[in-house]
Parts: sequence; structure tokens; C-alpha cells
Amino acid sequence: MSTTPAPWTDQQKKLVFATVAKGLSPADQAHFEAVCISSGLDPLRKEIYAVSRGGTLSIQTGIDGYLKLANATRELNGMEVLFYDNAGQATEVWLSPKPPVACLVRVYRKGADYPFTASCRFEAYRQGGPMWQKFPETMLAKATTTLALRRGFSDVIAGIASADEMDQAGLAAAEALGQGTPEAAPALAAESPTSAPKRKPQPQQKPQPQAPAAEAAAEQLAKATGGTVVEPPASPTADDLKAVGLELGLTTHAIEGILGLIQGDIVKGIATMQAKSQAEITKLNQKFAPAPAPEDW
Repeated sequence: MSTTPAPWTDQQKKLVFATVAKGLSPADQAHFEAVCISSGLDPLRKEIYAVSRGGTLSIQTGIDGYLKLANATRELNGMEVLFYDNAGQATEVWLSPKPPVACLVRVYRKGADYPFTASCRFEAYRQGGPMWQKFPETMLAKATTTLALRRGFSDVIAGIASADEMDQAGLAAAEALGQGTPEAAPALAAESPTSAPKRKPQPQQKPQPQAPAAEAAAEQLAKATGGTVVEPPASPTADDLKAVGLELGLTTHAIEGILGLIQGDIVKGIATMQAKSQAEITKLNQKFAPAPAPEDW
């Protein structure tokens, strides 16, 4: 009996590319469909996203998608999440109103002798968005868990970028960033005209101007396009590429080598790095490793 996943039907393709993955070229549509089928992630259930910016496709998922991929192997054997304060003291539950200094996550995989460990400092990973301001410990734990899962399950996660990692370069799918965080309080339902008590009219107050929020605008844009962002924000810089490369385990020599190859196309460089498997990351580090110094004689 064949276990090869079935391709999408014409009806499925029309639905996906007319709702949650709009604006993709035919080649990008085929690419996105292939990754969705091979990974088992469903774009209609917001498990995987197609982010197209500057003509470059980035296929992303959130923490929920990574956990689904790891659980599908039936080899995920638990995780440990620890927060650290300035004194280096660890705790499983963060109670301070101030953000933790660092987070450490251990991912256990059946058959592995040791856990796959990742650690992140808050100051190194924090972003300026509202989610990091409201839920700093949750966002730090998500970023650290994502990195640990990538290390432990690179065989099933390779080729699918993490929205939490892409957030540093301003290329994240906004809806995916909210995964794993407390949901915002639902808006109050409109009062029924038959049951609502009459209220005395209140004097109108002059509305206060609000500063534009780039994060809120990006989130609204992503929702309006079903998770597919078609208008680019500020272009990522070489520093953004370096940050993403370090998260993936690339050495500084490898990152500098990649910068020399991409000829200034930072967006494409970041997307290409995110698509590399752990084995390919290791090969890149070896390729760009500095030559050993000659022995003295």
C-alpha cells in the first residue's frame, strides 16, 4: 500500500491560492504545494504560510507547526524550559514582572543519547513588537524552543522557516508570530437594542492622536491577505542576515562568505539560509572555514 501523499485537487488549489496564499507565481505555487504535501502542514488551518516579498518566497510556520512536525515522528520525548535571572538562578515558572535574562530549552528525542539544547538571551532576541512587550517570557521561550526543535528534528523541519526567526529580519508571517501566546481578550459583543439599558449621553472627548504602529499594520495586512504579505516593509540589512545566520548555527566566516556570494540580495540570502538543513549548515561552515596557520619551523 502506497504511503505517498496525494497531490492537491484542482478545487484545493483554487481555494488555497485564492484565500491564504494569494499573489504567488505559478512556480511558487508549485513549491508551496510540494512543501505542504511533504510536511503534512495545512495552510487552511494556519499551520504553514507563504510569505512573498520582493519576488522571493519564504515558506514559514509558527511554533505550533514545528511541534506538529516533531510529534508526527512519534520520537519527541518531552521538553524542558528553564528561565534564568541575573544571578544565573533557573526556574521553570517566571514570576517576575521584568523579563527573564535568558532561557534554556532541552528537547528529548527517542533514540538520542543526549537532549538537544538551545539557549537564548533576552537582549539578543527581543524584538520591538507588541507581543514581546506583552509576553516577553513566552516569546523568549518560543524562540528558544524553535531553535532546539530545529536542532533535534532537522530531518523533518528543514526547508520550513520559523516565523520567530524571520521576525528579526522583518520577514515574518504576522499570524504565525502569535502562536503559543495568550489570545487577546475578545471584543465585547454589540449590545442588543431591546435589552441594553438606556444611557445618558456623555460629552464627547477629543480623540487623542495615536502613533502609527508598524507591527499592528503588518498584522492587519497579513490578516487581510490570509497570511500572505505582498507589500514589503523596510528592506533587511546585512546585520539582519548575520543575526539569522548565527541563529541557524553558521559561523561568522560562513556568514561573511555568504554575504560575498549573494551580491547584496539580502532577502534572497536569508530565505536561502533558512532552507538549509543542519547537514548543509555544517558543510557551509566547513567550506568557509579559515585555512589553518602554517606550523612554525
